[in-house]
Amino acid sequence: MKVKINHTLFITLSLITLLIAGNYWGIAQFVLPYKARLYILVLSGAIPLLLPLYYKKRSIIIPWMLCFFFVLFRNQEFLSGGYYNSIRLIGAYLFIFASVKSCDWIKKAPQIITAVGIANVIATLLFFVNNGLYQLFINTTYKQYQDGTQDGLYGYRAALADHYSQNGTYITIVLLTVWAVFLTLNGHEKKRKYIMIAGIATVIALLLTSKRAHLLFGVATLIVVYYVVNPEKRLLKSFKLMMAAVAALIGLNFLMDYVPDIARVFERFQTAGSDNASLLRILMWDRARSIFNQNPILGIGWYGFRYKSGLSTLTGATAGCHNIYLELLCETGLLGFCVFIMAMASSIVITWKNINFLSHQERDVELTSIKLALSVSFAIQFFVLLYGMTGNPIYDSTFCFYAVAVAINISFTSNMRGRI
Repeated sequence: MKVKINHTLFITLSLITLLIAGNYWGIAQFVLPYKARLYILVLSGAIPLLLPLYYKKRSIIIPWMLCFFFVLFRNQEFLSGGYYNSIRLIGAYLFIFASVKSCDWIKKAPQIITAVGIANVIATLLFFVNNGLYQLFINTTYKQYQDGTQDGLYGYRAALADHYSQNGTYITIVLLTVWAVFLTLNGHEKKRKYIMIAGIATVIALLLTSKRAHLLFGVATLIVVYYVVNPEKRLLKSFKLMMAAVAALIGLNFLMDYVPDIARVFERFQTAGSDNASLLRILMWDRARSIFNQNPILGIGWYGFRYKSGLSTLTGATAGCHNIYLELLCETGLLGFCVFIMAMASSIVITWKNINFLSHQERDVELTSIKLALSVSFAIQFFVLLYGMTGNPIYDSTFCFYAVAVAINISFTSNMRGRI
């Protein structure tokens, strides 16, 4: 008897697991043993691959297979006896490869991304209102205050995450998803009101993290997505955008009077380039350029900057370069850098073309849900490319979200583009 396998169900379960890994893996250490977490990470990407393998369009995943090769080739974490971060990336890459097998799962992807990530928004707001809840959370989980919280004084900045930068990323992902939903569901005014409320709450939570890069690149992404999702009537859209910006600035001015903590993110812009974080980044970038000059073709191997740059004594940890482009040059050389740029650039361009293609089709429920998924995909990809100038989004847990965004586009292109 032939067993029928539900590809969509398997990939959806894998999606949920991958998003949980991206959002809450710092907390998972207090619930699951170390090895159990590693197994779950691998299975999150591998389960769909256990299905019968048949790719109608292999070419679309070839660039990502080449990227996967560079992640494994001379992987310095493996050579140093570690494997946790690399295993997480392996699970995410396997999910990308598996995404060519089905397309139905992408219709629910925006809702799942929001549902899984919204707890970070809620926790940030709750911990801001009641620091006692944060203290209870810390005493139950991490047992020590996360970076960026000033010894728990501003615990809401990190909330559930193990670092306040990660919390900024998690909240930004939710904001981008909510924004894409708001733009795509044009004509559903009742739903849009609830979405707007959720969006405002998410913006406040992002401001509370005091992360200037996330705010700057997040706003830039919102503006670009605004034009990409509905390309028609650009002049009218520009006017609406300016009016919305004026209203937002007025509202923000009043809000800062009542919530002074929100003003801190703007105060940090004044110290950009001279504060400790900026100076340390400049030092990291100079070191990455120096290593690249010594190893220009193939670099020093994945995660090599963390283990061979000699900066761990300054950062107190095996920290990334905080610029994915310099780190790619340093670790994978010109050859690997070109492979990654080709993969990332082609992915976001194809996503843009797919959104534009759907914008010119007659709207129905199915196409609207697919366009929404592609809009979320574009937003996350664009944000990662921007944030990559000052962060490590293709090296840390943020890659889980990026992998989902890439997979959404691959899934649609492989399975549906030719049938519409």
